[in-house]
Amino acid sequence: MEYENFWIWFTRIPGIGNRKQKKLLDVFGTPENVWKAEHQDLSQYSNLSPKDISAIIQSKDFSKIQKWIEELIQKNIQFYSIEHPQYPDLLKKIYDPPYGIYVKGKNFGIVQPTVGVVGARHCSEYGKQMAFHMGKELASMGISIISGMARGVDSAAHQGALAGGGHTLAILGNGVDICYPEGNKRLYMEIMDKGALLSEFPPGTMPKPGFFPLRNRIISGLSQGLLVVEAAKRSGSLITADQALEQGRDVYAIPGNITSSLSAGTNYLIQQGAKLVMKAEDILEDLCLENPFFAPQKEKNSKSTPKEPLEKEEKIVYDCLSLEPVSIDQICEKTGYSPGMLQHILLILELKDRIKKLSNQWFVRKDN
Repeated sequence: MEYENFWIWFTRIPGIGNRKQKKLLDVFGTPENVWKAEHQDLSQYSNLSPKDISAIIQSKDFSKIQKWIEELIQKNIQFYSIEHPQYPDLLKKIYDPPYGIYVKGKNFGIVQPTVGVVGARHCSEYGKQMAFHMGKELASMGISIISGMARGVDSAAHQGALAGGGHTLAILGNGVDICYPEGNKRLYMEIMDKGALLSEFPPGTMPKPGFFPLRNRIISGLSQGLLVVEAAKRSGSLITADQALEQGRDVYAIPGNITSSLSAGTNYLIQQGAKLVMKAEDILEDLCLENPFFAPQKEKNSKSTPKEPLEKEEKIVYDCLSLEPVSIDQICEKTGYSPGMLQHILLILELKDRIKKLSNQWFVRKDN
């Protein structure tokens, strides 16, 4: 059996997770040696329970391993052990790296700086816009965006990275052959086409609540810095931020409305010393800007089509808007324009792709 296939078997032994895998490797050195170990060797040296030892012995099934390999080939999924040259160096350095990862997509290789972006699933429009904006700006400047493809902030960050023509990597809490949530099917396909999907869980693994904290340590582990866009005081995003700090990563946070529970977490992180971020450059200055990926991206951006200019009245209205929703009544009060005139100007701004209408009464600036 090929050496890498021993790793596939080793990481799929039922009931033998990361900690027990580490115990076995500390004693036997390699998965191949674990395979060759007899029942007596495992009992004497591994300090595992009889149930675990029985699971190891019973899992030594060549036909099952061959089926797993055939499934990987059929589904176009790559397996990389922690010893494989394609396994990310950054991930190897965390306290508890996965001993094997599954990857699906056309562009897995991470050679540029990386930034993880996390935040609330049920985020506000402000959070969604900021995640998209930061994902787009950072990706267009050669930063790879790492996130978890969850609803809300994660999805917006991936979408922004794709819109910026950059690289993005989605870390999943299930098998890479499964799209979760189901509503993200289109995003799943786009990431697979222009970036990659990664998981430590084998193909066919359905999502479970306990898998997402495990997934989050990989998001932070693959990131040179972690940006928290919007999060409640007690949330998975703050746990990910704690993991990032434990892994020696920089943590960034976008400030929010002090009256919003969704900003309580990010504002708390800033109080605790996370770097306050208002623009992509606040993160870029901490990363290696000598990376060769930056120059062509900037050149590409300089050739982008200029935006259609705004008339005087249009600019006045546009300047009243922000990434947080603003009502027509608020704009009327700021500008002094009549509702009829305002509706006309807002329509023009919408046609010029400068704003987005959330409802008949609420508008936000559109990031483009």
